[in-house]
Amino acid sequence: MNFLLVVENDKMRNYLKKIITLHQDECRLLTEEKSILSSVKLHNPDWVLVDVLWKHENAFKLTEELKSVYPSVNIAFLSDTDDARFRHKATKAGASVMIPKENLYDFYKIISTKYLNIQ
Repeated sequence: MNFLLVVENDKMRNYLKKIITLHQDECRLLTEEKSILSSVKLHNPDWVLVDVLWKHENAFKLTEELKSVYPSVNIAFLSDTDDARFRHKATKAGASVMIPKENLYDFYKIISTKYLNIQ
């Protein structure tokens, strides 16, 4: 699989990249909001992982914009909360799955399962 990480925190971003590449998957890191749409177009990722705390833009608006331009892109929200209202808002924006940050190690299994179900 091919992943695009939209994660601001260096430590978290590097940890996620390590997990992804450990499984022989491709991982691109994004640090500037202005290049998200062009990066999706260029790399055609299977999954875009978006940190809900992305400082450059509201993650919900970013997700809506990505889904309007690239409706088939799978988007996973990384979040500190697992609140039902928050999940609803993320789903409404177009996120395929929400991954609590305390379960980052399990994200690959979650996404792999979701990816297989989408195909």
